[in-house]
Amino acid sequence: MKSHVIAAVLTASLTVSQAVAAQPPCGPRPALVEQLNARHGEHQTAFGLARGGQVMELWSGPNGSWTLLATLPTGVSCIVAVGGQLQLLPPPAAPADPA
Repeated sequence: MKSHVIAAVLTASLTVSQAVAAQPPCGPRPALVEQLNARHGEHQTAFGLARGGQVMELWSGPNGSWTLLATLPTGVSCIVAVGGQLQLLPPPAAPADPA
């Protein structure tokens, strides 16, 4: 019986820790932006509006680090993804004027 209780507790704690790990870090946008600047030297590189009304922002640093930040209409921002070795491409050429 004791081994079943220990197994149940371990399974429950593993499930809770996985759920906590799956939640992205969220908070007020100014606080997250300050951390991106101060800790990683990242600055906003691009942004766009998602269908749900979120503002998606790409932040990048001088060493190739990058962070994808989503800001909800409520003002809460969440870090969606982070990575390294970012390579920025030049913008596409404008189409030729047919006139």
